[in-house]
Amino acid sequence: MSYKSENSKPTRIASALGFGAMLGLTGCIFSTDNGGSGPASTPVAVEKGILFAVTSDYQTAGGYAVFGLDSQFVDKSHDTLFKDVGVRYFGGDDIILLNRLGRDNMQIIGRHNLKTVLQFKFPALSNPQDVALKDSLFYVGFYADAKIRVYRQSDGAPKDSIDISAYADTSDHLPETSQLFLHGDKLYAILENLDTKHDYAPLQAKLLSIDLKTKAIQSLDLPFGNPLSIAFDSTTGKLFIPCWGVVTNPDYTLKLDGGIVAVKLSTFTVSDTLATEKSLGGSLSKAVLYNGKLYMGLTTAKDSSFADKLIAINLGDGKVTEILQTGGYAVNGLVVDEKTGTLFFGDKDLGLRKIDLATGLEKPDSKIKLDLPIIDLAIVR
Repeated sequence: MSYKSENSKPTRIASALGFGAMLGLTGCIFSTDNGGSGPASTPVAVEKGILFAVTSDYQTAGGYAVFGLDSQFVDKSHDTLFKDVGVRYFGGDDIILLNRLGRDNMQIIGRHNLKTVLQFKFPALSNPQDVALKDSLFYVGFYADAKIRVYRQSDGAPKDSIDISAYADTSDHLPETSQLFLHGDKLYAILENLDTKHDYAPLQAKLLSIDLKTKAIQSLDLPFGNPLSIAFDSTTGKLFIPCWGVVTNPDYTLKLDGGIVAVKLSTFTVSDTLATEKSLGGSLSKAVLYNGKLYMGLTTAKDSSFADKLIAINLGDGKVTEILQTGGYAVNGLVVDEKTGTLFFGDKDLGLRKIDLATGLEKPDSKIKLDLPIIDLAIVR
């Protein structure tokens, strides 16, 4: 079966053929092949926690793999998903896949059987980037749509929309919403405001604070361009936003004009800059926060060659700790399993890697090779 279901009426009934049949599988999706990296596969239905990994070459195909967080089973699939997919999980039974430009739909996978239980479409070529969930409503942000659209979780039906066109740049009139974060009754949205007419150059990036009850919007200009992600520190009440800036000079050397911005939610102001790309000596990437430290990949350059470092930045004193080094632009899809204190990330050359955050050391059962590079990860417990 192909993705024709994206044009059909959404239903909340699991397909009789299941997720594997939808992807064109001819047999059970749970193989016993574990690549020599752990015990044989275990049925996902009885696993208390899994890691859902989305993989892709961004050219022709994408795939997925599932890992047992407690039993350490490895469950690889060699069948296809769309080539550009993001995965999110907010608790409950739904694993959410955002099929991006060219598919433009949401696909919801049942947590206990990995079957598609719902699939519904977005506006054509809207290019969804992130989703937040509150009160059984999906809030979806898009690169090529000047609205944040709201859909019912139960059946995917459109419920509402929030017009943010007033905060878009004047070049293409699109705000390029890339990340969403919910805190109480406020939805925070990162607007990249890229100049799509001129090589996606970063213009004035913004952070929006949207009151979901009144739809009142506050806008905050960010001091750096190309914001990448949002991490919330409940201890200080701050959001930490790494910004990529221009990324490279015309000769493809690193520009190093970005930084990590701290935004205090109580006043909705930029309170400080945790670090700059110049002080770190490399180009930033998306970050995750755990136990007072911000973890991210840092791309560095020397003699026209690139390398990545996985680093931790202490929010208290700004101290930077280097955890490991790997190939250039290799780190992707960072996520923390808080139950075990493990940081997972995709290494485009070495596969899935695991860091014990108590020791800062890589776990011995790390470097699990997949057929395609990991582009996104979600902890499902």
